Amino acid sequence: RTASAEVTELMRLLSFGGDAAEAARAAAQATAGTLDSHADACEAVARAAEQSADEITAIKHRLKIIRDLAEETPLRINESTAVALP
Repeated sequence: RTASAEVTELMRLLSFGGDAAEAARAAAQATAGTLDSHADACEAVARAAEQSADEITAIKHRLKIIRDLAEETPLRINESTAVALP
């Protein structure tokens, strides 16, 4: 978002006119839009990664509970194969 804002600000500071100026402004606006779209996509990926990390933490917690319960029984879990055996 910072890059997009900088592109927009840079164009605001330039003092030239004509067709070239309009073309530059249009290109800058398109670039800013692209940068904003990429920022939105990055935020979506970050949210998904955070949710996945939370789910992994919950699964690890449940697995620890299962292993702890198995320790209280004759049941043994083979760590290399993940098979539970009596």
